[in-house]
Amino acid sequence: MGLKNGIKSINQFIKDYALVLFIVIAAGIYLTSNGTNISPRVQNLVSQGASFSASSNELMSMDMDSSESASMMSRAKSAVSSSMRPPEALADFAPDALQDRRIVKNGTLQLEVADTEESLAMVEAELVTQEAYITHQNSWEVRRGTLAYNVTIRVPAERLETLSENLEKLGLKKSENYSTSDITAQYRDTANRVQNLEVRRDRLRALMERETENISDVLEIDRELSRVQDDIDNLTNTQTRRDTDVAYSTLQLTLSPQAEIGDFNSPDWNLENSWKTAVNDFIFDARDVVDKLIRAFVYTPIWLPLLLILWGVKRLIFGGPKKEKKAKK
Repeated sequence: MGLKNGIKSINQFIKDYALVLFIVIAAGIYLTSNGTNISPRVQNLVSQGASFSASSNELMSMDMDSSESASMMSRAKSAVSSSMRPPEALADFAPDALQDRRIVKNGTLQLEVADTEESLAMVEAELVTQEAYITHQNSWEVRRGTLAYNVTIRVPAERLETLSENLEKLGLKKSENYSTSDITAQYRDTANRVQNLEVRRDRLRALMERETENISDVLEIDRELSRVQDDIDNLTNTQTRRDTDVAYSTLQLTLSPQAEIGDFNSPDWNLENSWKTAVNDFIFDARDVVDKLIRAFVYTPIWLPLLLILWGVKRLIFGGPKKEKKAKK
């Protein structure tokens, strides 16, 4: 009885879970037959490699001309190597495109020199040699009779490094910083905008040449034409500035004198000036006090009656001295 019951339970289990067992068995068969999942690209490479090996073996066994066999071998190798090359290596490389880049180069250089005036004269002579020029110059006093200079230089971009190396020989280099900026995308975008605006301007000019009796239309076209022309001029000026920045690099040069005893933030300090400053401060404060007293006197007709009214209210409410004495008695 026990065996029959067991067989019945197994049959019942198979009936209930036949679909699940079928799916599990089918999946196992599929995975067993496809033990390694090879991608189509890898399969292609393997097949090409196998064909290459077969071709080489066949060439080894066949009695043919050596030049012909070498040609077939090279073609087979090129086929395999091209298939194994990554996609980015197959892209077209255009080195000429690098020549159209718009690169802006700038730098800063700080030098400590023995004599700033002499060094500045040598800088000006070097600028003439490098076809550079000064656009801005400012100075400040470090000590009496000695100035430090900050000079803004525009130099041809290809001569920036040469100029910097020559200027470094004037003294001790304290700091330097050089940077490059690629403005190619902005430049091309602006050029496209200018081109589109010029097309629109030409269309507006063609509309202006047509005869029309509606004055409002003519004025509207004229206003739009003026706006488009202003946009073209502004963008053209921007392109011109960018061309200048690309062609000429900017170098910020600082010439500082060597440190000496007596270098203060206020090099003109002396005892006489300090005394005069203190006296002037005292006179200013005293004058301020006198001004406040005069204002208080001038406003007497306003604050004095108010003060008397308050004093009277206080006496009325709280009583005077006589009431206080009577209360004591």
